[in-house]
Amino acid sequence: MSLRLFLLLFLLPFCAAAQRQLQGTVTDAGTGKPLPGASVFLSNTSVGTTAGTDGHFVLAIPAGRYDLIASSVGYETQSLNVSGSGATEAIQIRLTAKSSELENVVIRSMEKDGWKRWGAFFIGGFIGNSAEAERCTLKNPKALRFYRNKQQNELEIVATEPLVIENKALGYRIRYQLESYTYNFSSRVQQYVGYPLFEQLEGGSGRQRRWAAARSRVYYGSQMHFMRALFRNRLREEGFTVLPQRKIPNLKRVRRTERSGNATIIELDNGMRIKSDLPADTIRAYQASVGNEPVLNLVGGNELPGDSIAYAIDPHTAGLYFTDYLTVIYAKGKTPDAYQRSVMNGNYAMQSEITLINGTPVQVEANGVYYNPLDLMSNGWWAWSEKVGTMLPFDYQPE
Repeated sequence: MSLRLFLLLFLLPFCAAAQRQLQGTVTDAGTGKPLPGASVFLSNTSVGTTAGTDGHFVLAIPAGRYDLIASSVGYETQSLNVSGSGATEAIQIRLTAKSSELENVVIRSMEKDGWKRWGAFFIGGFIGNSAEAERCTLKNPKALRFYRNKQQNELEIVATEPLVIENKALGYRIRYQLESYTYNFSSRVQQYVGYPLFEQLEGGSGRQRRWAAARSRVYYGSQMHFMRALFRNRLREEGFTVLPQRKIPNLKRVRRTERSGNATIIELDNGMRIKSDLPADTIRAYQASVGNEPVLNLVGGNELPGDSIAYAIDPHTAGLYFTDYLTVIYAKGKTPDAYQRSVMNGNYAMQSEITLINGTPVQVEANGVYYNPLDLMSNGWWAWSEKVGTMLPFDYQPE
């Protein structure tokens, strides 16, 4: 990226005072009738409202790009991408009624005593195991339905209404519109899609100060902090070190190899197949590797500056792109005891591993929003810490 382009990004005001007013109506797609009480909000923010008796709503959108969410009980949630820039306009949102047939299939497949069997598992994976998560309360657990897909070895969880989570550690009440949740027991990969709306809890000045300190504590070193620093080309100044990382097979566990063009396909004894472009002498050098892990991580090389992995798309958006994996280390913080107890390899640093699972760039906004979030996978510190229990709204600013 040229210096001029990054200076353009850097000089952008991080939080513009100007706001765009968005208004519109929410109606039933089939009948055209208004849907009073429909929820309309900017996902992952504290900006939201409800439609009036005529389905009309007005919303002030801060600078940046957001997912505008419209939902109503019994209807499919609709998501629209909106921006805080541009002229005031009116939009029409038409919600489609959910299929009762699909709902019946889900109900028939529902596990008995699902909450008793899987509730703690869901809370740990979704809200987390941090000290902040321990002070969170799910107010409506009966809204959850649990389904075990034995053929795909997956747990699927659906919510019949927005989940209400009270976080007394950070001072938020979160209404979380959970669209999908799956956990694959074979790959141990958890994926969920949802749209949270934040509301600040009421409290005296002392409690507000404690909440402000707690929010600041979880912000620094977070993925939101990283994305904001990346956008402004201030990774090192903000305490982040980014290193290239590659994964290579542990050749003590190789079952067989085969050539595919200029690459080598290596099959491990657990059936895992890895495409490697390592030269032959490098592969031979690792044949005496120690340990029994199927994959070895190679972290090394020079520290990567922000402009080697990011580029300007337009004055409001940066693109993040890299190959293989990145190791991201935040040196200005310390991991909590709960995380250290969960780590088996003795690495207690605020160290994360990220990869673009589809090999396509993600788009990063100044406020830390990035699209598509499912294209970026994290392991290590962020995989443990980036849960609902430590989630902050994207309109949050540290004091």
